[in-house]
Amino acid sequence: MKSYKLKLTVETPTHIGTGNTYYDLEYTVKNKKFYVINKAKFFKRLEKLGKIDLFTKIAAKGDESSIIEIRKLVHNNFNPEDSLANFEIDKDALSDLEKKLFRFANIERHRSGKIMGILNRMKIRKTYKNPLSFKPMIPGSSIKGAIRTALISYLISKDEILLKKLSTIWAKYSRNPKKAINNMNNELISLALRNFERKIKPDTTKDILRFIKVSDFMLVDGGIKIGKAEMVHRKKKKTGLPVYLEYITEKSVFEGTITIDEEMAGEIFGKRKKF
Repeated sequence: MKSYKLKLTVETPTHIGTGNTYYDLEYTVKNKKFYVINKAKFFKRLEKLGKIDLFTKIAAKGDESSIIEIRKLVHNNFNPEDSLANFEIDKDALSDLEKKLFRFANIERHRSGKIMGILNRMKIRKTYKNPLSFKPMIPGSSIKGAIRTALISYLISKDEILLKKLSTIWAKYSRNPKKAINNMNNELISLALRNFERKIKPDTTKDILRFIKVSDFMLVDGGIKIGKAEMVHRKKKKTGLPVYLEYITEKSVFEGTITIDEEMAGEIFGKRKKF
């Protein structure tokens, strides 16, 4: 096996989604910063201030108005010392979040739909990071996916027939993306193996890049900010509601390792190939 220690520099703001979000009571915005609340420390503070009973009383209501009151209690009594982490906020995102927090704190007697609508728009999408240090990471799977995409792009650029085949497969299975991707993957593996004169029948369990192992890339320099993004419908060219998210700042630097199993590569592509 050969291992290569590499540095990766992020050239643009990058969000690697996890499917998780910060909900309204998991964070607050103060002094133009985004704070992730350490619940244990915060409740100790409430205890010292003699406000635990007040929090319990409000929470026991269990209705929409209690959400507003708890939000006010959290925001008014939070201290930066009660945070797990804090991040800078982009100017546009800061303005929007401050307005939403103000509107939420001052909303009157209400229809539940209005409250829940504001709550949903206050969610912050999380990027991939170390759960202990809160520093961003780039998963090895994301980097390996980028390598695979580069290989696919190269293969397609060299073969117009392949491009037509892939387009036909996508059109045929467009209502079942998973099946479409599996069939396209089979076609790409077939081409790669043909190029390397291998007579192996591909199936969806084979991965021509399984001889490459990529570690998670850890932060060396840089960090996370909170920003605002707009979703654009590619066909209609329309923008939807903005979303708020963590992102890795441009020019952040990461380090990691890519390991190549030469023996396995030989089994896939033939012993004559050098890796």
